[in-house]
Amino acid sequence: MPHNRHTEVAGKYYVINRGVEIFQEPSDYEHFEELMCFYAKSFGITIHNYCLLDNDYHLLIEITMDNLFKFMRELNINYSIYYHKKYKNVGDLWKGRFQSWDITKESHFKTLMCHIEQKPLESNSIKDIEAYRYRSYHYFVHSNEVLECLKDSWIVQNYKEDKEAIKAFLTKPIERRKLQELRNTSLLEIFNADKKEKENIKKYVPKKVGKLLTILLSVLFAVLLFLVYILVTKDDTKNGVISQTLEMRKLDTSSKSEIEQKNSSIKKIPSASTREENPTRRVVDREPLVVDEEDMGNEDVVNKSQEEIDEEEMKYEDVAYKSQEELDDEEEMKYEDVAYKSQEELDDEEEMKYEDVAYKSQEDLDDEEEMKYEDVAYKSQEDLDDMEEEVLSAEENVEEEI
Repeated sequence: MPHNRHTEVAGKYYVINRGVEIFQEPSDYEHFEELMCFYAKSFGITIHNYCLLDNDYHLLIEITMDNLFKFMRELNINYSIYYHKKYKNVGDLWKGRFQSWDITKESHFKTLMCHIEQKPLESNSIKDIEAYRYRSYHYFVHSNEVLECLKDSWIVQNYKEDKEAIKAFLTKPIERRKLQELRNTSLLEIFNADKKEKENIKKYVPKKVGKLLTILLSVLFAVLLFLVYILVTKDDTKNGVISQTLEMRKLDTSSKSEIEQKNSSIKKIPSASTREENPTRRVVDREPLVVDEEDMGNEDVVNKSQEEIDEEEMKYEDVAYKSQEELDDEEEMKYEDVAYKSQEELDDEEEMKYEDVAYKSQEDLDDEEEMKYEDVAYKSQEDLDDMEEEVLSAEENVEEEI
């Protein structure tokens, strides 16, 4: 099972860490190997096997104290700093925290050494696995010198410089039984790692693409809200127009009904057809005809026909109808005359005001001028009197001197 730093104990561990295009140039692989050996020596960690691939790396290490987490932290952080400075990259280089499994059986340990060295076989980008140099196999078999961090490895301690034996051991195909045994143990995720890596790569979306998608979605959402707002406002305007038309119709119907009620309240004048149908109809308000015995001899009065009586009734009705019309016309004329008179009176009052103001101003001016002239005349008269007095006084002085 994977261990965190709080449950680390001394022993052997299989470690995997994944990223996206971790190594792009040969110098990247070499720099990672230097960092790995430096921090392994610093923390007293033995590296038995390792393999560096484009998007991940695999380590089989052994620790004597609980410092696995510190070792991995320093290794990953310092390589990330190097990578970001070189490629001017922004964002996370690693896909989360590393994974580690403790190895308790010797058989599992040997199987994992072979599995790590044969990892390049699963990569389609590596054609010549024997010439692939970014793994411990290259230093065990093809190099004259072994890395300092690999000198205490199990291969070097057991095979020393027997390169043929090392090659035969590490290139031997792994039996299915041993693989199945590992699958049934806590190391089950090891052999499903490549499938998971492919799934993670498919699911991986760069941050820039994610930001663009969020911006597009927000714009689409804003457009939808705007369209909904337009539709709602159109419906409101339609409803408002419909309500206004309904109110206007209600007002028209109410005004019509009021007019009909007023017309129905007014007494209608009977038509000629009704008079013909009711020839014996009489006017109630009219005083009945009084015929004295003296007038009995008058044939014109006695022998008045029914037609003449009806004609007289028609006259009275016409007079009443005309009188009603005349009254209405007179009232209208009165209102018009009052309005006209009121307007004329207002105009006359304004004219009078202006005239009074003008007249008063003219009178004030005349009075002021008269006052000025009177003052001047009065002053001139006083001056003359003063001069006469001075002359008289001068004469008296002369006479006295003489």
